[in-house]
Amino acid sequence: MMDKGRKETTINATLRAVRAFFNFLENESFIINNPMEDVNGSYYCNKICFDILYKLLSSSLECGADIIVDFGYNNLDDVEMLESWVTQRQGELKTILCMCKDKTVWAERLNKRKLNLLPNQLLTDVEELEEYYSKVRMGILTDELVLDTTLETDKLVEQAIRYITS
Repeated sequence: MMDKGRKETTINATLRAVRAFFNFLENESFIINNPMEDVNGSYYCNKICFDILYKLLSSSLECGADIIVDFGYNNLDDVEMLESWVTQRQGELKTILCMCKDKTVWAERLNKRKLNLLPNQLLTDVEELEEYYSKVRMGILTDELVLDTTLETDKLVEQAIRYITS
């Protein structure tokens, strides 16, 4: 992840989230051995996260299932890699880029986020986010749906459903 321009805090937050997920699976007896038990480095966290994601996607594609993945691919390199991977398996990737075009609204949302942070929500300041995104290769893919999250939720859902089912 660091070679993709991600900060160590982002990597460590991902590691904590994955550990929490596997702790939950172990506590609820869905798994016997927790693969994160001895993992202490961000490299391993990243590898494990993507290995699990790709295994789930692969088995779903093999079954001919439609999949919706809510995953923060903010880096075009990651999105293009995923798109190539899905296409090689005769799948179709439809991407939706959600963005907040109003900086004031974005700041208000981040202030609310500060009140109840989730493990992967370390950036809580507009300037920090802008700095982060300035270092990431971003853009809009061909045929990608772009949603401005300042619009009404019903309209956004309607646009997304129309796009996904087209």
